[in-house]
Amino acid sequence: MMNRIKNHFTKEHIKKKQILNKEKKYIRHENETIRLNVLMLCHSLEKGCGISNVKKGYGKEKALNLIKNLLALKKLNADNSFEYLEGIAVLKAYIQYQNSQNEDISEIEKQSQKLNLDSVNKVYQGGYRIIPREEMERGKNCDFETMVKSRHSLRSASDEPIDRELFFKAVSLANFAPSACNRQPCKVYCSFDKEQNQRIEKLVPGNKSFAGEIPYYCIVTAERDFFPAGETLQWYLNGGIYVSYLTLSLHSLGIGSCIFQWPDFYENEETLREIAGIKKSEAIMSIIGFGKYPESTKYICAQRREPEQVINEF
Repeated sequence: MMNRIKNHFTKEHIKKKQILNKEKKYIRHENETIRLNVLMLCHSLEKGCGISNVKKGYGKEKALNLIKNLLALKKLNADNSFEYLEGIAVLKAYIQYQNSQNEDISEIEKQSQKLNLDSVNKVYQGGYRIIPREEMERGKNCDFETMVKSRHSLRSASDEPIDRELFFKAVSLANFAPSACNRQPCKVYCSFDKEQNQRIEKLVPGNKSFAGEIPYYCIVTAERDFFPAGETLQWYLNGGIYVSYLTLSLHSLGIGSCIFQWPDFYENEETLREIAGIKKSEAIMSIIGFGKYPESTKYICAQRREPEQVINEF
């Protein structure tokens, strides 16, 4: 009996090590490291000027480092990427802020001339803004209780087509999900082609009993390269938050969804990656089946715990 228990835990330990090694395997590609550096520096500079007591002359070395990484992105012909445009916007805001404080940043301004600071679309905003309490409390006007209590896992959708723009709107809302240092590591893979969705459906674990009942599927991934050494597996935390935001965003637009877990070493992973074009460096968070709500459908009760069963006061 003891030997069986020991062998069980030995096998589990080996499996966990295999999983961890697999997760570490694709980390830190050079090009992605530059993108990560830009995002981290942007967050640090914005956070520095977004706190109550801003240290005088803060972030000069980081600003110079940001310029260096932006030039590296430009050399890679990535000067139209999100990271580059975000970096330019933050750099402009940083320079503007330090000038308003009469701080000497002549070296930063000199080095920034190597970049075209006027190349940024006005959609990209850097730095900070002052938000009144009334604006922050606008969330109280939303009926969030009805939102979360009316959302259920959808296992039978109508055959009504979903407009591409409507799904894109749901993703635009989900993109407000918080992420570590605003790295936004998640991507959403989707298709509005019926045959492609049927191909994905056959690869999904856990949907066999209601196959053919859900018309659309999307895949949520998280970029491992956006997390340096010491943050292994943190992409799953960020990805989980994003999946939650996405399903609620879909629900807010009248689209039901069901989240399917993606097992480790799943036999269909290579096929899924090939169909959708998912990079090896991206970890698959889950697959989300979605569709318009039918006139009526069955939902399992799925009783929730009481707060007293979840909260542990100390």
